[in-house]
Amino acid sequence: ELELVEDRGRMSEMMSTTPPTTLLFTIACVAIFVIQSLEGSDSIGCAIGAYPVLYQFQFYRIVSSAFCHGGLQHVGMNMLSFFFMGASLERLFGTVPFAYLLMLIVLLAGFAYVNVCWVLAWSLSEISWLRYYSVGFSGVIFANAAQESFLSTAPTRRLFGLITVPTRLYPWALLVLLQVLMPNISFLGHVTGLVLGLLHVRGKLQWAVPSVDAFQRIEDLPAFAGVRRMGGFVPTPDIDRVTQVAGGGESLLRMTLGVLKAVFAPCIACARPAAASVAGVFGRRTDRYAAVPTADDGDGGGGAIPDPEASPTGRTYGRGAWGSGGGGGGSGGGS
Repeated sequence: ELELVEDRGRMSEMMSTTPPTTLLFTIACVAIFVIQSLEGSDSIGCAIGAYPVLYQFQFYRIVSSAFCHGGLQHVGMNMLSFFFMGASLERLFGTVPFAYLLMLIVLLAGFAYVNVCWVLAWSLSEISWLRYYSVGFSGVIFANAAQESFLSTAPTRRLFGLITVPTRLYPWALLVLLQVLMPNISFLGHVTGLVLGLLHVRGKLQWAVPSVDAFQRIEDLPAFAGVRRMGGFVPTPDIDRVTQVAGGGESLLRMTLGVLKAVFAPCIACARPAAASVAGVFGRRTDRYAAVPTADDGDGGGGAIPDPEASPTGRTYGRGAWGSGGGGGGSGGGS
């Protein structure tokens, strides 16, 4: 019983010190998942997709898709990531601005997702893009990762303890690595959130964000008196942190090239010894062919060197089998 009381005390202390916006959004996602599980309802009913939004006018999916999840592991991983990263960002932005930014990202990410799917369906003549559904808070989390990485003072970070990347490239490296490890996750949902977070910290969304004075006036409203009394409440800072970093940093192209280099450099380094070994094997094979006289050499001497693409059995390995489009190994995949 004493241990139970201590656990409750620690939980109560954590709840009282956690910033309110982070706590509210975490509780909302977990509560919605619990309700869905108890009712046995499928998350497809709240998932975002171009067809139900544009053709059935189910605009609620733009918001509902962010708060619904596809399983216990899905909601658990998302909320664990958001709980710590969201609390850190809320202490930088303030409680009211952070709540506004989260909802702004939810709306803009949903709008972008729907339109990208529609454009892909139209341009590729592939109607399945209209029913390309996505659920989860991870789009917002990737936006938060972009915001946090630009506001961080740490020069580098370790990605899953495997590789070191520049801090501002960390969200991109995480995006690539997660997609490689879990190819069934929504790449489009993640990248839309990441791009929106990047646009925000570079000052491209300031047209949609109220001023610091406006947020401070909202905080002073009587309706927010209860929120202000919460232990984790963070007042809006007098200086907008985004304006301090807006316009700085690398271009999007340079960032993309940098993260590709950071992610694939270890792979290339590991592949070089293997490539050297393969080259050595083929070199030894060629030397062996050179030592065998051809059938046309009448004196049995050194003779001419046979075609290195011919095997000792006389079977020919044509360039088309290894080249770009010849023989049976063409660009269409062959047989």
